[in-house]
Amino acid sequence: MAQPSYRVVRSKRKTVCLRVREDGTLEVLAPLHTSQAAVGRLVKQHAAWIDEKRRKALKRRAARRKIILSPGGRMRYLGEWYPVTEGRPGASLSFDGHRFALPLLPQDGAQTLMEGWMKEQAKVLLTKKADGWAAKMGVSYRRLRVGSAVCRWGSCSGKGNLNFSFRVLMLPPHLIDYIVVHELCHLRQMNHQAAFWRLVEEQLPDYAKRRRELAEQSQAIDFIHWETEEEGGDPDEQNGKHQGEASESLPHSQ
Repeated sequence: MAQPSYRVVRSKRKTVCLRVREDGTLEVLAPLHTSQAAVGRLVKQHAAWIDEKRRKALKRRAARRKIILSPGGRMRYLGEWYPVTEGRPGASLSFDGHRFALPLLPQDGAQTLMEGWMKEQAKVLLTKKADGWAAKMGVSYRRLRVGSAVCRWGSCSGKGNLNFSFRVLMLPPHLIDYIVVHELCHLRQMNHQAAFWRLVEEQLPDYAKRRRELAEQSQAIDFIHWETEEEGGDPDEQNGKHQGEASESLPHSQ
């Protein structure tokens, strides 16, 4: 078996890690002093593992569905795919429960219109869910903000503020609940240690299943790229790291 090609990323880390990204490329994360020869030996030693992860990553990538913001395209909303049709000239974006009607706009205009609509809907839904879960859990948050984060679904600040990406609205309701509960649990545990996961499990006994499903859905959909008829290219190459991008890592000691 030929040795896989790879890119070395050196930093002040203490261990060497092999990471197969979702586009099939291999990265070697290594300490500053690690020699090129040592990196090469490690890659050769784990060539079979790398090949297997590459094949799985490329299979997932091929199955990923894009969001296309133009007539004849599709949009993901609350876990379902809906067609995008042409709206009336001068009208705003609308959704009737069966399809999105989007007026013909330039690429950036369609994206801006959809993001604005999604943020409004997300603020209403997430506030309702956060208030309901917070009351049940006996916790309180200061404020809730919906933004355009592309690398995380949500976060909880040390001041008790909740932040969510509008992209959570692309997920099924039960996964949105998991994300909300996850962030609310950080009001008590600002870490991901065992005590934190016990809090999550108290509210969602099947949280581990939901967590796995969230990871699968993240890999199956391109959450970042808004495509119109005129647009092309590879969304992963254009956008780099994002929510829909996963990686397989194999850590090693020095």
